[in-house]
Amino acid sequence: MNVALPKSTETPRTRELQAIASATFEKELEAWPLATNTDYAVFGQYITLFSYIDLNLRWIVEAAAAAGILQENKTKACHLKIDKVEISAAVSASWNRLGLTGRPSTSLICG
Repeated sequence: MNVALPKSTETPRTRELQAIASATFEKELEAWPLATNTDYAVFGQYITLFSYIDLNLRWIVEAAAAAGILQENKTKACHLKIDKVEISAAVSASWNRLGLTGRPSTSLICG
């Protein structure tokens, strides 16, 4: 199943944290404190922020398609996955600034 999560990128820090978690016994993990209401509030803020970003990017691309700025071919703007939405928003915003004629198309973006 394809989900809108980025591909995992290992860094030295993530490897270090994974090593700590892997070396910790199950009983020790059970003793770690549970998330607090403040922790849940912070998680909720991040979820809300990224949901707004996703929604607004989709609105930009769908509005560009509806206004004829983005030409829809095989793939409709409303069916684009988030990575293609980000590219579409960037392309449609930059198209005229680059002096390009015509309209960017979803087939150009989707491959």
